Amino acid sequence: MGAGMFTEVGDLLVDQLGVDSRVVDDVDADIVDAIRGAVRLRAVTDHLLAVVAAQAERVGVAKRSGMTVRELLVANGMAPVAADRCLRVGRAGNLRCQSRGVDGSGACGCCRGRTRLRGHHLGR
Repeated sequence: MGAGMFTEVGDLLVDQLGVDSRVVDDVDADIVDAIRGAVRLRAVTDHLLAVVAAQAERVGVAKRSGMTVRELLVANGMAPVAADRCLRVGRAGNLRCQSRGVDGSGACGCCRGRTRLRGHHLGR
């Protein structure tokens, strides 16, 4: 996957969904499906941000730009508190959560989220 693909997908979603206040018809099943899809998309997006934030920190890209990774995230439109959480999750993702159940039981929020991303709780 190329890095530019994420920008293209983001732009496409903004173009398709960012203008219209009504995403789906007023049908219960359509609304629930839209919520389910948006939650999945949010989980993937949060994971992606945490991974690339940790990578940016590890590689030093922000430092070479004269800022912290948090400042880099905020400069690209992320709310400061969300940037803090993203960095926390990204750093935790680099650590292996030990003494946790394989299904994420008893795990920190990061591990539970990663378990969900693997499909354990996505209704598959």
